[in-house]
Amino acid sequence: MRARMFSTLLYLLGCFAVSNLAQEKSDAANIRALESRWVDAYKQRQIDTVASLLAEDYVITLGDGSTYGKVGFISYNAGSLRVDGRQDTHAR
Repeated sequence: MRARMFSTLLYLLGCFAVSNLAQEKSDAANIRALESRWVDAYKQRQIDTVASLLAEDYVITLGDGSTYGKVGFISYNAGSLRVDGRQDTHAR
């Protein structure tokens, strides 16, 4: 009886672990898809799309130490912007 209960418990735990792993993979795939969408919109200067993908409480710290919230970041990038493969350069 104990062996059967133990086997059932292990089976249930295994099912839970597999289900949880599948959910984690799905979450990771969704995050990668959103990140790709954000990068493409950023490179193509699609400000409305970038804005729709950022949370209202979004905050970024740039390499020079300056920080921006969502509106400030969008305004900062609304100017002349050239996106290279490695870094963003503001030509102002």
